[in-house]
Formats: sequence, structure tokens, C-alpha cells
Amino acid sequence: MMELADAAAGYHKIIERQMAAAMADNGGREPDPWLVMLPQIGKPQEIHLTADDLVAFVRSRRFDYLTKILQLFSQYNSMIYGVEGAAIGVRH
Repeated sequence: MMELADAAAGYHKIIERQMAAAMADNGGREPDPWLVMLPQIGKPQEIHLTADDLVAFVRSRRFDYLTKILQLFSQYNSMIYGVEGAAIGVRH
């Protein structure tokens, strides 16, 4: 969970900085994110849960948490490819 939180926060901070710089250059108006997002150097690794990671949730029988966690990891892994695709599209 910590790896997921750190990775997502890193993306958020990068995009937040890019938006702030673009707003400063645009008279304080917020531009569309796709116009100001810069390509990221390198591509982050996907984050996956292992069976050992899931033991606590299965033992607690909180399957609703397990479902939400699996969804979060899936959304993060999809997002990294979306950001990569958006950056490639902007460059070409």
C-alpha cells in the first residue's frame, strides 16, 4: 500500500507543479492538463499485490476492502499507461 501511495503522490506532485507553472505563464488561468503535461523520464513499474500482501484482508474477512484495494492497484496501473500515452501523443 505504501508503494502505491508513494507512486500516486509522485504523479500528483509532478502534474501539480506543471499546472502551477503553466498558470503563472497564463495569467493565472488554468490551462487544459493535456496542453501542459510534460513527458516523464522513464516509465514506472506496475505495482501488484502478492498473495502474502492479501493475507491480512482475507483473514479479517473484509472482502470489501480487498475488492477496493485490487481496484486501486488496477486503476494506478492503467493510469501509468494513460499518462505515457498522453505524453507520446503530445510529442507527435
